[in-house]
Amino acid sequence: MNAVSVKDFCFTYPDGNEILKNVSFELKKGEMLLISGENGCGKTTLLRSLKKEIAPKGKKSGEITINGESAYMFQESDKNIIFRSPYEDLIFYACNLGIPADIIEAKAKEVIGLFSLSHLMRRSTDTFSGGEKQILALASLLVTEPDLIILDEPLSQLDEESKKLFLEKLLFAKESLGTTIIIAEHNTDKLLESCDSFMYFENGKAITVRSTEIKAGFNAPNLPEYIKLENKLSLPFRSFKTSEATENINSIKNSLILKPRETRKIGEEKILEISSLKFSYDEELLRDISFSVKKGEIAFLTGKNGAGKSTLFKLMCSFLKAQSGEIKLAENTKVGYLAQNPIYSFLKDSLEEDYKFILKKNGISEEKIAETAEKYPVYTSLKKLFKANPLDLSGGERAKAAMFKMLLLDKSLILLDEPEKHLDKKSTQALSKLIRSLADKGVSFLIISHTPDFIYKTADSVKLLKYGEIEEYETENYFNKIGETSLYSSLKACNIPLKTAEQTEVEHG
Repeated sequence: MNAVSVKDFCFTYPDGNEILKNVSFELKKGEMLLISGENGCGKTTLLRSLKKEIAPKGKKSGEITINGESAYMFQESDKNIIFRSPYEDLIFYACNLGIPADIIEAKAKEVIGLFSLSHLMRRSTDTFSGGEKQILALASLLVTEPDLIILDEPLSQLDEESKKLFLEKLLFAKESLGTTIIIAEHNTDKLLESCDSFMYFENGKAITVRSTEIKAGFNAPNLPEYIKLENKLSLPFRSFKTSEATENINSIKNSLILKPRETRKIGEEKILEISSLKFSYDEELLRDISFSVKKGEIAFLTGKNGAGKSTLFKLMCSFLKAQSGEIKLAENTKVGYLAQNPIYSFLKDSLEEDYKFILKKNGISEEKIAETAEKYPVYTSLKKLFKANPLDLSGGERAKAAMFKMLLLDKSLILLDEPEKHLDKKSTQALSKLIRSLADKGVSFLIISHTPDFIYKTADSVKLLKYGEIEEYETENYFNKIGETSLYSSLKACNIPLKTAEQTEVEHG
């Protein structure tokens, strides 16, 4: 008997948007299906349709059969958290299922140890970072030991160390408990090595392939950079394992032409200066923060989940007040802030209403909407969504819509809190190019991110928040010493300097 069976499933929203067409797949107990595709292709719609309690409203046909108890983890981390008490949140789902109290207590204790959550149990979830909420949400699902776990972009807010922990515990559930897993994710790098089946969307059609059936030259949305590099260099594809990619690249490394990373020229004028900033919740979080951002600079702020990155942004926007220190902006600096959850960027029932409202509030003509869409072709596709409610958009569409709103206001310093977290890789690359083009015109950026490839291709400098203080690096030095990209593990083993895939060529002849 299959754990999951989906046959010819179709779904059309009430507005007539047919988002899923004849989706079919089967999973045995303990198998993992990885789903990937461009923003708005229907991944979340499919996942929610598998859980009848949260299934979207619309016209549907076909068959969905789930054998056993299923648990769902939402794309937005805030949706997964209910209580201020982490322990209450941890056991809530199990209590809701009517599991006996003594079993819940024993399983909760086991999971707290498994995830090393003891330090989080002493805090309020109000103070949790997005990544910490994701870890707690997965832990709460494992307390119930469900037959099927459905996860919507669970890695999007996790630092590299937390991603490894998250995947380790997810694979523990798969291999030791026999849990079946369906996971939608743009960050496919580590998941592809462990999945049994891979589903991707092409021209509105869902295509599912077994991992053992992948052939050389295989192409699909959101493939890891090392796979794309293998394809670009016409190397024989054997599997998704980075170790085999290393062997492939190593075999031709003497023929590779590695071009230097392009470095932007930045002046000395400072647009932001932070000096000796200190902040505490119940415990000290930021002990001595000092750094500056120059005009036209793209600075990235990174660090572990819970290090205080989003808190620092809230201090800069005066949402919180520091215990001591100074935040100084250059004269006439206009600051724009895009929160970690882009839904907080919208106040009206449609994108168009929201854009017009913010333009009127700032004394700007409504014509700016059409002008901006024309100026930045990457956002042309948003036009068809202008009448939509922001709540009805996919996470990626919402992120694009929020960034478009930022462009309408002509800010000179833009603070972005994980702007790429719900974007497919194609859209992330477009965002990187957009940011660099704006920076060339003098706009400054301070960007929080946990995505190494995005940081590497975009940043001028990297500021690492560690133990309440800032360590500053030029981008190349940061990746040589600390950072990793999806190419890093493959190239480092070959003793090849880290370069972007686009700048790597093979010498023929």
